[in-house]
Amino acid sequence: MQYFIGIKVPNNYSKTIQNIRESLNLKTTEPHITIIPPNILPNDDIFIKDLILCCSTISQFDIEIADIGKFDDRVIFLKVNSSEISNVKSKIVNALNLTEEKRKFVPHLTILKRKYMSKTNIEKVQQIVKNKLPYKQKYIVTSLVVYQQKTDNAAFAPYMEIPLNSQN
Repeated sequence: MQYFIGIKVPNNYSKTIQNIRESLNLKTTEPHITIIPPNILPNDDIFIKDLILCCSTISQFDIEIADIGKFDDRVIFLKVNSSEISNVKSKIVNALNLTEEKRKFVPHLTILKRKYMSKTNIEKVQQIVKNKLPYKQKYIVTSLVVYQQKTDNAAFAPYMEIPLNSQN
């Protein structure tokens, strides 16, 4: 089994993104913002106890979903602004004794990946996203979610939601 750690997004984003994906017959992991990707977590849930302890020391934080972006023609996403998200990732990496990824951490909310679409459809989806999703929406992150993939090629599903510290 594989795991990753992410942030759930507000329902209005989640539902709209799911509707876009469903209109293209895509069955993928629910919309989220990845904090710790699967390739640096162990393939069993032995890290959960340490993650719960770590989350108890992380204060809730603000996040803003910003405008649309792309990683070349591979991924359409919404940019995520937060002064705290990189610190949260670093705290988790240190607490779980993980090896940091070599590529730069770019917080984002994936809409679609190219492997599911043609270049023409990517451009159409960008227009749909621009018309249907609000920009500059802020919300408070109150928990992190561990997602689990039970079998290869299956979508990841929420496994456990872990609250962050609500005391300032």
